Amino acid sequence: MNNFQIFLFLGILMMLLTILLYKKGWVKPVQPAESDSRPPIFWISITVVVMLGIISLIRWMGW
Repeated sequence: MNNFQIFLFLGILMMLLTILLYKKGWVKPVQPAESDSRPPIFWISITVVVMLGIISLIRWMGW
């Protein structure tokens, strides 16, 4: 698998995971930014950490 296929697979996986969590009621729809006390950099940093973790896991597994 090349990098494009890996990122495509990860994108589809993230979308399915988000939909699954939303159906179970664990993830609420995103509220407007005024009502959110946490800054956007908080969510950006979490997203970056998760993506780096997945990429390093894939590299470690040897795909």
